[in-house]
Amino acid sequence: MLFEMGYYSMVTFERLNSSNFENFKSLLKESKEKVDYREDFYKYYDNKSFIFKFIMRKLIKLIKVSDNYVGYLWIENPSPKNTVICDMFIKEEYLTHFNSRLLLVLDSSIITYECLENAYSLNLLKKLSLTRIRLTYLMSVNPKDTMPKPINTKISYSLYNPKNDAQIRCNLQNAIFKEDSRIPLSIEDIYYDEKQDYYLEDLSIFIKLNNRIIGYGQIIYSREMYTLVNFGILQGFRARGYGESLICELVNLAKKKGIDNIFIRVDHDNFAAKKLYDKVGFREVGKFSTWLWSKEFVR
Repeated sequence: MLFEMGYYSMVTFERLNSSNFENFKSLLKESKEKVDYREDFYKYYDNKSFIFKFIMRKLIKLIKVSDNYVGYLWIENPSPKNTVICDMFIKEEYLTHFNSRLLLVLDSSIITYECLENAYSLNLLKKLSLTRIRLTYLMSVNPKDTMPKPINTKISYSLYNPKNDAQIRCNLQNAIFKEDSRIPLSIEDIYYDEKQDYYLEDLSIFIKLNNRIIGYGQIIYSREMYTLVNFGILQGFRARGYGESLICELVNLAKKKGIDNIFIRVDHDNFAAKKLYDKVGFREVGKFSTWLWSKEFVR
C-alpha cells in the first residue's frame, strides 16, 4: 500500500507475512532497546493456532521507506470510530520524515496509545501529533523490601475463585470504583478479563473484615511486568490500614512465587494512593501515559 506523506514522497505499508517476518523481528528487538515495558508480541503469537496467527498478522503494519523497513504499527480492535495501538515504533533516524498523517492509514477517527515516557517516545508522539490524556506514575517494589504486614486478627484473605466469585467481584469493583462517568462492569466483563493472557488466577484475592469482604486486588502479567491492578477498598473502610494490609498480602504471595518486582500505576494527582504505595515500599520508576490522536485535527 502506498501512502502520501508530507515530508517523504512515498511510504509503503506491508502486512506482516512470512517474507518480512525477520525484518519485523529486528524492528521488535530495536524497539525494546528504545523503550521498556512494551507489549510482548511473542507472548500473543507463539504456540498459537494457525488461525490465531493469521489474525495477529493482519493487525501488524510494517512501514517502509523505499526498500527499508523503518517501523511498524500493531493495533487491536480496529474500527472506523476507535482503534487502540498496542505498540508502534519508527527508527529514530527516520522520525523527521513523518507527521500526524501517518496514522491515517489505520482508517479510524480516534486512536489511543499507552507507553512509558522517555526522550524517544515523547519525540515520536510529538511527531505524530498525539495528545496526552492521562498521566500516571509507574512505581515498583521488590517484595523483599516491603514492610511487614500489619497484624490484625479481624482481617483474613481468600483467593478469588472464578467458578464461584465472579458476580461478587463484579459487584465489589462497581462499588469500589463507582463514579458518575464510569460505566459499571457486567459479569461478562469479568469473564473476559479471566480469559486474557495477562490473567493470573492464583494472584487475585479478597480481603475480609470479620469475614465480610471489603476489598479486592490482583496481579497480572502484562508488558513483561507483574502489575497490581483493580486494587481497592470499599468506601466505608478506607483510611484504616486495610489497603496497606491488602497490598502487603498480594506482594507476599508474589514473593512466594519468586517474583522479583511488582509494579503499579497511579494517577499523577492521586496523592493519597501514592502516599500509601510509598509507605509499603513502592518507588517511582517512570511515567506511563495514555495518548490520543484525532483524525479531526490532521492537516
